[in-house]
Amino acid sequence: MSLDMGGMLRAVEKDRCRPIVVASHPRSGTHLCIDTLRINFQPCWMRKGWFEPADGLYLSLDVSALADQPLDVDRISRILSRAKRPIIKTHALSDLHHGGVERSAWTVNPRFADWLNERSSFIYIYRDGRDVLRSLYHYMQPIAPEARVPFSQFIRQKVNGVSRVAAWAQHVRSWRNRTGVFHVKMEDLVNRPVETLSRMAADLDLPPAPHEPQIPRRCDADFLSRAWRRLVPAPSSTAIVPRHEVAECSTSRQAFAQEADRRFFHAEAGDLLIELGYEHSAEWVDEGFSTNGIATRHSRNRSTGRHAAAAMASLDEALEDFRTPVIN
Repeated sequence: MSLDMGGMLRAVEKDRCRPIVVASHPRSGTHLCIDTLRINFQPCWMRKGWFEPADGLYLSLDVSALADQPLDVDRISRILSRAKRPIIKTHALSDLHHGGVERSAWTVNPRFADWLNERSSFIYIYRDGRDVLRSLYHYMQPIAPEARVPFSQFIRQKVNGVSRVAAWAQHVRSWRNRTGVFHVKMEDLVNRPVETLSRMAADLDLPPAPHEPQIPRRCDADFLSRAWRRLVPAPSSTAIVPRHEVAECSTSRQAFAQEADRRFFHAEAGDLLIELGYEHSAEWVDEGFSTNGIATRHSRNRSTGRHAAAAMASLDEALEDFRTPVIN
């Protein structure tokens, strides 16, 4: 028998369900965070059905609980019941009721949003906004005709009345202004996993982090990789991988090679870039990216052998060296 929303929420409350909401601006490491939680913390571990899509390992709030669409309450209940600390993914603003920074405005089912606000722990994962926009540019190529323009034009496109750069800043500030949220840099999760997961465990009331935490490997975009993770009940990655990349924007340094684009980004969100520690001043506009801003260094205990060669690689390149030996 199908449940209504009230019946579903009462049922999961009896199981003492305490969700963990992983929020982010798109392309900020959302699935890296989701999969790191699943792999390293037993209360977050779950299995999906054979042949079920990878999104059966978390609940996408933005897809599953829109107020203007019929809710699949049975599916929501099924996913929430798969773990003591099920993971909820969202790109909504910090009140959880509203979204639409990167697309047309939408509204979350208010009863479900209120329930999550009351019972959930919250993580907000963020990333250097320049890397976010470059990744978003790649991701949108096959699915959004408006993205098939030069990168300079892409970052200036209006989303709900503001540029894509300002939209990124708006989203980050929305969550930075909310209390009771654990904020984590994507770069810290990759480069300092032991320290970051230890702090995460303490803040979210999870068991102690493992001494050798695993960072999930990113799923490739080819057919076999996607088919494999649909086949198995517990793939290591749920990541949504771009299927097209623009060679001229393979790194953020290349994407922002034009001084005019650096000036535009700084005018729209440079203060936030400095506030988050990705730059120390506005000098990057004239001189290019700072070493601490765009480059990624591995932690000392991983900077030997093949890791040392990648010590100055970009974050996307560094992720390759932190893949766990698990097939997606």
